[in-house]
Amino acid sequence: MTSFVVLILTIALLVMLSGYLSVGEAAISSVSAAKAQTFGEDNPKMAPLVDWELAERQKVIIAILVAHNLFSVAASSFATVLTTNVWGEKGVFWATVIMTVLMVLFADFLPKCIGMALGERNFNVVLPGLRAVSVVFRPLIWILEKIVAFFSDLFHVDMTLESAVVTRDEIEQLVKNGEESGAIEASERRMIDGVIAFDETRVSEIMVPRVSMDALEVNETIAGVASLMQNWEHSRIPVFRETPDDIVGVVYLKDMIPYLRAGKMDTPLSAFMRRALFVPETMKVADLFGMMRGKHVHFAVVVDEYGGTAGIVTLEDLLEEIVGDIRDEYDEESAPIVQLNENSYRVKCTESLEDLGAVVGYDFDCNDVDSVGGYVLDKFMGFPEKGDIYRDDDWTIKVTDVGEHRVNEVIFTRSAHEVQKERHTKAQGE
Repeated sequence: MTSFVVLILTIALLVMLSGYLSVGEAAISSVSAAKAQTFGEDNPKMAPLVDWELAERQKVIIAILVAHNLFSVAASSFATVLTTNVWGEKGVFWATVIMTVLMVLFADFLPKCIGMALGERNFNVVLPGLRAVSVVFRPLIWILEKIVAFFSDLFHVDMTLESAVVTRDEIEQLVKNGEESGAIEASERRMIDGVIAFDETRVSEIMVPRVSMDALEVNETIAGVASLMQNWEHSRIPVFRETPDDIVGVVYLKDMIPYLRAGKMDTPLSAFMRRALFVPETMKVADLFGMMRGKHVHFAVVVDEYGGTAGIVTLEDLLEEIVGDIRDEYDEESAPIVQLNENSYRVKCTESLEDLGAVVGYDFDCNDVDSVGGYVLDKFMGFPEKGDIYRDDDWTIKVTDVGEHRVNEVIFTRSAHEVQKERHTKAQGE
């Protein structure tokens, strides 16, 4: 009778130990390195164990698997001894049935559910035990590591568990999930997306194009440009010689004030203009931001591959990539994309094609152009006139405003085919 009780208690203990290891395995596997580090920072006493787990994750997993399998085999062996003493030869069958249920339910399924549900909150309980297990099985772990390394070299596969703390794709997915769950506001997600994309965006994607920029001729005087600068309401304006392709400097409005006070209206712009910062249109926005901070300037002239002027870019343009439109008292309150009804949008042609796609939820596949205006010209295969309409299977594009050799504004309307396809996609998602 005593041996019978001892066997039952031993089996229960081994099942519990296996379950304990399953909790640890699930907790470690489900908690990212970033979350583990945060837990260590919030719990200084656990920090050494967290650092050990992160640095030796492969050894920890091997220790868990080795110990879990040993406990499982031992529990099954003791169960077989117990059942054969009770039922004889049929005991092997009943040991298999009983231990399968016990091990799956109490040593695997339920513990792993607990480990994944509580995540790093299990660390206070599981990490000390896992540390002890890894010490006990250190020789066996060393042998298994060598075996893993051998097969890793043999099949040219990296079998280590080392990885980046967090990847860019993981951040983007976390932000997306956070917005869907309500933990992150839509405006916050746009800002985070802007920060993530900041390093990949090129200057050409955010600059004011040459055709839209205001500029002054270098031989002009204060008297000749004062009224123009007042109407333009810019604090910095590029200065050119003969053509806008030959930018020679930048005029700061504040530099003109002393001459205005002194009544020196005949002073040429060249007397107080500053040197311009020139940057290639292929430069990354993040690099330009660092350059502007280093040189303490807020304005740069963008040049194309042939050395001509492609446009201008300001520090405000860079910041708007992160925080969205920054409007001051001089900016007109006119959004670049306005939703007219469920399926129609009025769009300024200077808007990015990528931004339009994000707003309307559609991938405008056109690799040759960046702006809505370029997309419209590509579809019309020339310069359309006001009122002209283009139709395809997905969209109808109506030109509502044109200027000199460019389209200023259009209306995008989803076609019946696109509306039906979108509704079908939403229905599948639900």
